[in-house]
Amino acid sequence: METTLDTARAQIRAMVEELTALRFRLLGVQVSLPPSPQEVSQEDLDGAPDLATEMRAILAHGLLSYLDPLLRDLEEACRSRPGAGS
Repeated sequence: METTLDTARAQIRAMVEELTALRFRLLGVQVSLPPSPQEVSQEDLDGAPDLATEMRAILAHGLLSYLDPLLRDLEEACRSRPGAGS
């Protein structure tokens, strides 16, 4: 019989797989956006970013700052530890 902790770990592992798939979908969107002239020209770096630049930056920031650390933490929490549960 599984303990509550084992059940939670199994559910979290399944969610990690789903989040990992979503991460790759988000990366796909990010790389599908072509660099704008603003990103490739030093002269155009001043001013507000265009929509493509802003979207690429938001996706990069969200993945690196939030989703990647969350995935690492969830995976670490699911690792078996001596005396931790079952």
